[in-house]
Amino acid sequence: MASFSQNKYCYNCKKNVTTTKQDPTHCPACKSVVALKDWTVRFRVIENAHRKNKRLSGFATKKEAQQGLAQYLINLPNATNPTQSFMFQDLLKEYLDLDKTQTAPATYYDKKAIFLKYILTDFKNKDLSKLQKIDYLTWQDKLWTLKSASGKLLSFKYKSKIRGHFSAFLTYCEARYNIVNYFNQIKLPKNIDAKKEMQIIDLNDFDLFIQQIENDQFLTSQQILEYKTLFMCLFYLGCRINELLALQITDVNLKENKINFNKSISRKFAREDFINKFYIVKQTKNSKIRQNIIPDILHKQIKLYLKTKNDTDKYLFGNTEPLHEKFVTRLKNKYLELANLPYMRLHDFRHSHVSFLIHLGVSFPVIAQRIGDTLDVVIKTYSHIYKNDEQSAISNLNLYLKK
Repeated sequence: MASFSQNKYCYNCKKNVTTTKQDPTHCPACKSVVALKDWTVRFRVIENAHRKNKRLSGFATKKEAQQGLAQYLINLPNATNPTQSFMFQDLLKEYLDLDKTQTAPATYYDKKAIFLKYILTDFKNKDLSKLQKIDYLTWQDKLWTLKSASGKLLSFKYKSKIRGHFSAFLTYCEARYNIVNYFNQIKLPKNIDAKKEMQIIDLNDFDLFIQQIENDQFLTSQQILEYKTLFMCLFYLGCRINELLALQITDVNLKENKINFNKSISRKFAREDFINKFYIVKQTKNSKIRQNIIPDILHKQIKLYLKTKNDTDKYLFGNTEPLHEKFVTRLKNKYLELANLPYMRLHDFRHSHVSFLIHLGVSFPVIAQRIGDTLDVVIKTYSHIYKNDEQSAISNLNLYLKK
């Protein structure tokens, strides 16, 4: 793989220096502040059947360094053996076989499905060493016109994901076979999708939603307890739906008022690897294990619900098998409609929980720890909600200072 780095120059020592991970901003010799300079790319190429280390430097940005690498490989004489072919499907199998050992089953399944659906048809039986920039441009133009089963154009986010997987594959080929990743020279089309507002539900609307479950005459008392508890967990804990469905009764500790989130349910995996299975239990997203404190209102609800569970039940929601996400989605859609509330996804209960905490003045680091996300992701995703409460925060500050 090619590696990209920025040169660091020490004006005191008058030379380029390599800083340490512990102190990336100071010269290790004289401790002076170092200045960031040009970008450098280091990589290997195959020349005369031998691998050789190469370095290109003097680029103002990382993007220019990527383009410089691509141009170097284009102009590299005898970069590949003219008698050797690099068929797309052969290199793709090699790439996916390696990826299968390095990523989670759901990630591998998604990636493989994208290649089969959107890429393989256009590049099967093509020699990657003979393709040019126009071949990838033509494919990208076609991708940007594709529609979903509903007849709508694919979202910009999803098209970018498809292109990103293709580019990562070509980077793999570039490192091993000198095959140019032309996507480093092809500009990503402009995002013209309308910006979607985050769908959230406030406490009053959530109570209205729960009332629809309580008033459902077609449900047994046990079902009412189960469905109420499930949606209250989504709203008051902010967990992901597949983390919630993976909860076992033993993960609930009412004495310490905590719930352990250490696994997740996935129904995306290659069937040939998990024969006669309909789901797998895997690590949580980002492999983060956390304990969530249970609010009092939810503690009371879970305590009532657990009294209805059988000794043979394994999962908190379900029995020996967990509830299916699609079933929960149907419940959600039914009670949203009965409550005359706008459509929202199951994941939007998580957004609603975070919005509620921000409104109460909870800090971003605490929120990130509670929902199992990084601080950067939380700030990027929810900072606009925080701005909505800025006036209230300043009003409280002014009131405090007046006192």
